[in-house]
Parts: sequence; structure tokens; C-alpha cells
Amino acid sequence: MTHFGEYASFWHKLGDILNHAFLPILALTLVNLGGMYLLARNCASTVLEKEFILTAQAKGLPRARILWHHVLRNVLLPIVTRVFLGLGALVGGAILVENVFAYPGLGYLMREAVMVRDYPLIQGIFLVVTLCVLLANWLADLIYEKIDPRLSSQNVAPEGCS
Repeated sequence: MTHFGEYASFWHKLGDILNHAFLPILALTLVNLGGMYLLARNCASTVLEKEFILTAQAKGLPRARILWHHVLRNVLLPIVTRVFLGLGALVGGAILVENVFAYPGLGYLMREAVMVRDYPLIQGIFLVVTLCVLLANWLADLIYEKIDPRLSSQNVAPEGCS
């Protein structure tokens, strides 16, 4: 974003922000994209070999229904896990990308705090990063319950019961 810039409209300001954020976003996205693709592909090929897929095909279900209802449902959990674990890495990657592109943000602030040895500020930044990772893990748990109702906390037996 152009500092102290005057914009004719909200759309001009948004265009300027996107113009300056394109390369940092691209750098952060490309780092995780290959691993996500391989995970999804490997999980899908593993699920396609399972017996319940063969049963669904024997029932005469259309291929699209088998892919959307049976394969996708079983592939989503590892993908969601990877996405939310990647959010923690994304925060760390954002710190590096901000320094490379001289983009003002948490990473730039942390670099400046390290340079002047401002330990309380560094601790505060680590606290914010930690809270972001914990929030991502909590959101992953909430999404797990929506994707697979068997994982709901209401359905879990108390410890010691069988």
C-alpha cells in the first residue's frame, strides 16, 4: 500500500493493496501448494482402493456421487489437518516474507524489536503467534466435528468406559 496515499475510491485503495500484496501472497501460497496437492492425491487414491468404494460401485451409484459423498468425506480430514497445521507455518513464513519484501507487519516489527533488544515486545509477538496457532487448532477441531459427526465430543465415552 502506498503510504499516505489519497485514493479516489475504496476500489482504488483495494487495487493498490492487492498490487503490493500479490508477490508476498504468491510466495506464501506456493510454498504449501505442492504438499497439499500430493496429500489430497495420495489420500484419494488410497480411499478409492477401499472396499466400501467397491460396494458403492456394485450398488450402481454414479461415479460423481461416489467421489463427492464417499471419497471426499474421507479425504477431507487429512486435508483439514494439513491446512490448519499450515496456518502455524504461514505465520512463521509471513514473518520471513515481510522481511524479504519490506512489508510492514508483525515480522518487520519483530525484526526491529530484535535489533534494539526489546525483549517484552518480542515476548508479546511470540504470544500473539502462539495464540494464532492455538486458535487455528481450535478451529480445526470445530471443523472436524462438522465433517465427521463421529468425532463429536458428545459421542465420546468417558474415560474408563467401554
